[in-house]
Amino acid sequence: MKFRILIPVFVSVFLFSCVTVKTNFAGDLSAEEMFFQAQVQQGQIKTKKDYEAVIGLFRTVTERFPEYKAIGIECRYEIAYLLYRQKKYRDAEDSFYEILRFYEKENSEVLPDWPKTLSNLMIGKIEEKTKPKEKSNPKKGR
Repeated sequence: MKFRILIPVFVSVFLFSCVTVKTNFAGDLSAEEMFFQAQVQQGQIKTKKDYEAVIGLFRTVTERFPEYKAIGIECRYEIAYLLYRQKKYRDAEDSFYEILRFYEKENSEVLPDWPKTLSNLMIGKIEEKTKPKEKSNPKKGR
């Protein structure tokens, strides 16, 4: 009797765990809708391929809507953050610095502040994680 109850539970858990992220956008979506869908997919990441797929979704938004500077910088931040989560610290750091360069350009006032603020924070985290660890110096003279 217990097995009749447990088998459907295990099957549904197995099927749910096999869900993977989408690799493209369905339909004719606006930049905002695409960005939102990419963020939703970001929450579904479980594998290395999922990371690559979601990064591809954010890149698609920036390529399809280059005139949307605010969404473009948000997509770039999400890509940099995904690189960080994969421990690709060098690529992530380069991406965060690239984001900061956008704020040095003309018309940067149209960009949201949060990607700049968080990029600075993430650069600090990366520097902390990648700096060489100091070895404790044993007392000399023993």
